Amino acid sequence: MAVQPNVGKLKRARGPSKPLRVLIALDFSFHSRQALKFIQSLPFPSKAEGFVLHVIDPPPRMAAFTIGYDEYWEKRNVLIREKLFETSERYLAQFDKGNLPVTSLIKEGVTSQEILKAIKRHRIDLVVLGPRGLSGIARFLMGSVSEWLIHHAPCSVLVVRGTPKWAGKTLSRGMRVLIGVDGSHDAQMAQSFIQNRLPLPPSSQVTALHVLGPHAHLIPQTEDTIGNPSWAELSGLERKIKKIQEQSGRKLLAEATRTLKRKEAKIIPHLTQGHAGEEIIKLAEKNRADLIVVGSRGFSKLKSVVLGSVSQKVVRYAPCSVLIVRQK
Repeated sequence: MAVQPNVGKLKRARGPSKPLRVLIALDFSFHSRQALKFIQSLPFPSKAEGFVLHVIDPPPRMAAFTIGYDEYWEKRNVLIREKLFETSERYLAQFDKGNLPVTSLIKEGVTSQEILKAIKRHRIDLVVLGPRGLSGIARFLMGSVSEWLIHHAPCSVLVVRGTPKWAGKTLSRGMRVLIGVDGSHDAQMAQSFIQNRLPLPPSSQVTALHVLGPHAHLIPQTEDTIGNPSWAELSGLERKIKKIQEQSGRKLLAEATRTLKRKEAKIIPHLTQGHAGEEIIKLAEKNRADLIVVGSRGFSKLKSVVLGSVSQKVVRYAPCSVLIVRQK
């Protein structure tokens, strides 16, 4: 978030041209059920469409040692497969899908690959899943299906941590959302997704955060143009650079506040300085955020980079759910 774009050239992203299509990857884990509860608690519009996908592992195949052994194992695997599908159907049927109409999907194969196939087949805009493969420290996302998908899914990915605090019979507060703002195209897509595609419960709060990057590293570059500057000259230049960054940051936040404006949510701009990923996590902890929203990349010129360093750090160490917005 250290790079400051030309704010005057920024264009507001357009709204959605089609209803939101959501895929919820559901397994037998506790975290997976939390992901479903998260989606159930959101006031989706009637035109939104959902799919609940459960992937079962294929039955094991043993090496043949005697004549007829293959036939025995094939019959055995047919029974196992039928039992797995029957159990999966009962498992999916027990869940109340909330106000989002869903289609249940049961597939056999490698979980990550089947999720990817479903995303492409059903033209999914948002895939939702729990942080599978957790370490002993519950908030740390380690190698898992979730981490693989945030790097390779062609759509936005929501990794759900924890039960939504705004859901229940008594709504004490709405959702608390923290969104990173840096003026990049991906950050603008994240703002557009929040404004046009993600339903928020009443009395929600959206904090737009812009992080001023370190400015001291820019000073040595000035030696070629002004010779060997004095300490007073360096201090003055540092203040000037900081002032320019702050002005640009406030303009970005003002534009983001206008973009994110909606009747069910209060928009709060927040300007700070430091390293973007660390500041996002710090503010999320302070505000007790329910959801962090970031673009998949910032100002990286390497288009081959699937996930930016800030987004990667946030999704790995965030204290709450994280939405990585990726333009299809």
